[in-house]
Amino acid sequence: MKKETVCFFVGLFGLLLAMTGLRIDNDTWYLLALGRSIAAEGLTPGDPLLLDLGYPIINQQWLYALGLWKVYALSGLWGIFSVSMAAGFLTILLFYRLVFLVSGGNRLAAYLVTGIAGLIYGYTSFQVRPWMFSNLLCLLAVFLLEQYARRKRAAFLVPLPFISVLLVNLHGALWPLLPIVMAPYLLEALVPAGKLPFALPTGSFSSRPLLLAFAACLLAGFLNPYGIDDMLYSIRAQGMGGIFRHISEYQPLTVMDFYGVVLLLLSAWLFFCYARQRAELRYLLLSLGTFVMMMMAYRSAQQFLLFGFFPMAWLLRGLDAAKARDFMLHRADPVILLMFMFMLIFVEGS
Repeated sequence: MKKETVCFFVGLFGLLLAMTGLRIDNDTWYLLALGRSIAAEGLTPGDPLLLDLGYPIINQQWLYALGLWKVYALSGLWGIFSVSMAAGFLTILLFYRLVFLVSGGNRLAAYLVTGIAGLIYGYTSFQVRPWMFSNLLCLLAVFLLEQYARRKRAAFLVPLPFISVLLVNLHGALWPLLPIVMAPYLLEALVPAGKLPFALPTGSFSSRPLLLAFAACLLAGFLNPYGIDDMLYSIRAQGMGGIFRHISEYQPLTVMDFYGVVLLLLSAWLFFCYARQRAELRYLLLSLGTFVMMMMAYRSAQQFLLFGFFPMAWLLRGLDAAKARDFMLHRADPVILLMFMFMLIFVEGS
């Protein structure tokens, strides 16, 4: 790893640690209690806290809760915090490797995209929560899919069913994300080779290995104590309404807070770049799909940042320092900058 890359990550991770601190919330204590119960009595048929709420009775985080309790028993709060931060830092390192790959080795584009996505993701999501590991697993799946799309070697798809098994037992609520991020690669492979009016020509890699991997991941998802109920946990639970209507992270994205404005501006920049050039179909589908998810629920902003924003590195693959400096000095529209400043003042004052 180059010296400047090491300095970049030391600065980024140091800033994130200073911004986040030790984050322990109510869900952490609940998961610790669940893990202690599983360690002592094994898996129970239901959750007594949710018996009368019309809510699916599934310990969909059972493996994460058990592991969390084991780490807590050995090293206390600092132990579970350190393990969670390590998972977060690995996620950002893997994200950098992904954007470096799709940018064709353009370090400036990789630093820019990783810095933006890493800071927002880390500041909002670095907590002792199972998504620290489920996002890492899904990002690993996307990295392997991208390697397959570029190098056309089916061996890159072999780990995907194992990721599926681990994901459904660690965080069943987020298991549907795996087939969601695989679908754009599969669709691009299945579209007949030729030109599309809104994307680059398709047909550059075979669909058969992807179809087999997709089917294997679906079958592997059944390897959990609750079967299909765990795999569809989040879909069924949100469809039932109930307590989900009162959870802030499941509320739709809004411009009434600073975080929402930043994410919408980031989305506008991304789709403006898409509008200026045709991109790979899989990138466009990933960005559109995760953008819709983010608009429906705040917590899906994590998925937009990790799986929908990384194509920005491909869109900026021709970026260099001289062009960036020239753009800022001679092409930055002062009206747009003023609009952005007034929007920030409005949001901060509201």
